[in-house]
Amino acid sequence: MSILIKSLQRLKIIVDHRQSFNIFRSYSFTFNEQFTYNEQNYMRKVLKRTSGCILFDPSKNLKYLVSPKEFSEGNQTMFNLVSAVKKVNTHHRSDLEYSQKLLAPLNDQCLENYKAWPINEQLFALDVWHFVRGGKDFPFFEAVLTNFLKAFYGLEDGPALQTMYYVARSKRQLQPNEEVVVTKKLEEIISSLTLDEISIYCLALVKSGCQVDSVSLVKSLYESLMKSDLRHHDDIGVTGVVKAVRRFSTTDQLPELKDLQNKLVPFAEQASLLALTHIIQLGAKQRVFNAQLIDVIIRRFLQNLDNLRIKDVERALLAISTFNHKTNNGIDKQFCDQAQVYLLMSLDTKFADSLIRCISYLAVFGVVDARLIDWALSPEVHAHVYGESISADEHALLLIDSYAKINLAHTYTGNRLPESLCAELMLKVCEAEVAGQKSELANEISDVLRTNGIHCISSRPIPHVPFPDIFLVYNKRTHKAISILNANADGTILDANSLYKNNPNLEAIAIIPCLQRQLVFNTNRYNGQFQLRLDQLRMLGFKTIVIKKTIWNCYKSPEAKRRYLALELCRNDVFLLNKVVNFVFKSKPGE
Repeated sequence: MSILIKSLQRLKIIVDHRQSFNIFRSYSFTFNEQFTYNEQNYMRKVLKRTSGCILFDPSKNLKYLVSPKEFSEGNQTMFNLVSAVKKVNTHHRSDLEYSQKLLAPLNDQCLENYKAWPINEQLFALDVWHFVRGGKDFPFFEAVLTNFLKAFYGLEDGPALQTMYYVARSKRQLQPNEEVVVTKKLEEIISSLTLDEISIYCLALVKSGCQVDSVSLVKSLYESLMKSDLRHHDDIGVTGVVKAVRRFSTTDQLPELKDLQNKLVPFAEQASLLALTHIIQLGAKQRVFNAQLIDVIIRRFLQNLDNLRIKDVERALLAISTFNHKTNNGIDKQFCDQAQVYLLMSLDTKFADSLIRCISYLAVFGVVDARLIDWALSPEVHAHVYGESISADEHALLLIDSYAKINLAHTYTGNRLPESLCAELMLKVCEAEVAGQKSELANEISDVLRTNGIHCISSRPIPHVPFPDIFLVYNKRTHKAISILNANADGTILDANSLYKNNPNLEAIAIIPCLQRQLVFNTNRYNGQFQLRLDQLRMLGFKTIVIKKTIWNCYKSPEAKRRYLALELCRNDVFLLNKVVNFVFKSKPGE
């Protein structure tokens, strides 16, 4: 069967039937270019070229790179260990009880004697245990690895690099003191390492959940990529360093991030899909995107859509929606359309949470199939994915639901979230927003309004809008705000258009504070989710007035801030703050 499927994949035969297509796709993953180079094999290949690494090779009749005969005379434990592992791997690999019975006594002997062994024998024993189901079931592996990490700063380059390999493979979480030692050593020796060796360190730091706060180390990682000819390096190695700079970069590295994206454009033309799916995430956190790089990757993805994983599609849609990316050739629109076909064929996936995020990104971008919305909002699906308790992390459901209720109000007839669930989710999202990246800008704007007698201020008129947005209703005839917008924490959506039916003098105003993270780098465009918010508010009948934090902060005194806010309102034909307006026009230039 597998041979047949492999032949079909190679011949590019298209299978139209849905079930057959899913079977075909699951098998095609095996032959995907992303798996051409195995990460473990790549790292071991790098270690073999590094002096000081002592490795055990279980392939091809269990040949060793270092023979046990070269070890200390009388080290019978090592001979017994190699013999036992050979028996397990050759004859009893699937017999877990036999393996445990044979290897448990040797684990005890290794624990008792290893401290007396020279470092090359410890490394060899560690590598042998690494191939025994990862060594996870035996205390010896963890004990020796911990001991190497304690002495990490004093290790030579080879043993230190090999230690990082085991950290990466076992995804062992580093302790705070271990993090400090590892990052300090890497910072000191990085100039003498090859890009491949740096990649092993990076993979270890990323997979262990380490946090790197050293600006100089992150800068060195950028330099290692910038000075290397990436075409001559394995994709996995380049990807390892890219993962690290993506994870550890802050706004301090914006210039380096932009330069790296420029350098990666030609690399992306030939890189594997696995490399591309990580490269396209570069800058998502900092809102720094290279339009040409995104276009290259999306084009490559379109050419290999049947070979993509849902995670690859998710990351591409995240970049498109965050960047609010619209190009003249329409390649992004084409990808979104094809992605919907892909997702419709994947509704039975076990990665349903990833698929829901894909649908939310399509909603942010403004194109999503109603059948995908219906699937994502069905009670059976989100109960299966999220269980009884839905946390604030499921903000994607609110995005999908509000998009359906607002943008497809007259055409969509499928599932919708219950108002009680919307209220629960909305409250959690708002609490997370306030607790995480609370903006004082909303409070300052509200203070200016209240100082001028405007107390009829509300918030949260639609589910996906967090607290810092300010809403009020304005009477165009009397120039006064009226108390008609009540804080609606019940999850319902307020359609301001209904206010105008009985009184055409009323106008709903939305003052939207815009933080730096909601702008696309070096442009006047907003990121996708912020733009969706504006579009939906306008569709609901609100007049939107955006106040950018970068401009607001230029005005230092309360009077200057009040003058600026009044001018922004006046530009939008809102003559609300009469006292402020008079103050503006009576002021002399320069005051």
